[in-house]
Amino acid sequence: MAICVKELAYALVIMIGQINFGTIMCYPSPTSEEIRALHHLKEDSIQWSLYNGISSLLAITGTFITSGFFKAFKNSRKKTLFTVSLMALAFWFLNCLTKVNIWAGVATRALLGIVMGSFSTAGPLYLVEIAPTGAGGFFGCINQLGIVIGLLLFDFIGPSLNYLELNYVGAGISALQAILIWTIKESPAVEALNILDKEDKNNNDEKGALCQKECAIGILSGIFIMILQQFCGINAVLTNIATIMSQSGLNLNGNYQGGIATCAQLLAVFISALIIDKIGRKITWIISCCFIVVALLIFALNTKYN
Repeated sequence: MAICVKELAYALVIMIGQINFGTIMCYPSPTSEEIRALHHLKEDSIQWSLYNGISSLLAITGTFITSGFFKAFKNSRKKTLFTVSLMALAFWFLNCLTKVNIWAGVATRALLGIVMGSFSTAGPLYLVEIAPTGAGGFFGCINQLGIVIGLLLFDFIGPSLNYLELNYVGAGISALQAILIWTIKESPAVEALNILDKEDKNNNDEKGALCQKECAIGILSGIFIMILQQFCGINAVLTNIATIMSQSGLNLNGNYQGGIATCAQLLAVFISALIIDKIGRKITWIISCCFIVVALLIFALNTKYN
């Protein structure tokens, strides 16, 4: 599989947004003890539960925000990612309000969740659209690779930095993408999409609308698969990985343990990237699901029987 170096370089710039996704998701894990101590919160308090989970809860709204940006910028992936990066930059700094009040922190974590959803929408599209012929699966995997790198980054630097300093790191990642995004080419799909939009306006034709009966099976299948994917609980596990791993009994910081465990994801993404274009998405998905079943069973039994 020949992959153009130039396209791969473009993909690495787009991947910075997915790294940001991973850091937003991971942030509560290395900062939990410090923030809870600051505001005198218990691990099961409603304030901490909201601070912990509201980003994932509101990430779905990022999809609609991204759709709005696409319309405003005439389908430009580059301008959309630039705008989302600026939003992430601002919201990371706003997250310093956690020091002032935990509810202010909950609000800013909600804003970061919207950004997280936007990255998860625009990034994969851009990656697949710039992929050379026959390498769509490989480039699609770069999306998940970025997320895992973001998780690992905060897992390993978390013990060395406080919760405010991690905000600055997140802001720096956002600023880096806002700058580098202008060094890559626009998605080749943009011109075609704009032509289709003009044709739809001229013809006032509803034939391509998503609500058509022939599209229903594909749309519902896609939604159902994504819902099932989230039911494996990976977001909850990763967000609380430091706390979970601290209970292992190993004499090692829970964040480092979490980072080591997350390295398994890194390996899995590399393997998937190498095989997905050869064996297809469906078989790769089935293999992945089988591993998830086994891993969750082991995790559940370990939790129940210590």
